[in-house]
Amino acid sequence: MSAHCSINPDRMIYFVLCRYRDGLAWAERDAGRTNKRDTVLDITNGALPNVVQVIELNYVEFTSRDVTEDFAVYQDFVPHLTPSERLAALHDHQRDLRKHGGA
Repeated sequence: MSAHCSINPDRMIYFVLCRYRDGLAWAERDAGRTNKRDTVLDITNGALPNVVQVIELNYVEFTSRDVTEDFAVYQDFVPHLTPSERLAALHDHQRDLRKHGGA
């Protein structure tokens, strides 16, 4: 990816939490592939393995929501985070946004 990113910041971004052999981690993805269409494609073709949670975010509008159940239809997965794991993941994500100035 080039040093200058020309992606519209006022859009929905999808973060995907996956269960890897070593534990839970947010999937590393190219910034240009974090839209809904590419997220669905990555889930259905297996590029995003063992999906546990999907978070939709628009940092210009300061909105985010858990859309895991919406994405469950695209892969045969049952979101299996405990309530405390979901809260911890959301807390970590919010902390990272504050740390990086919301962008």
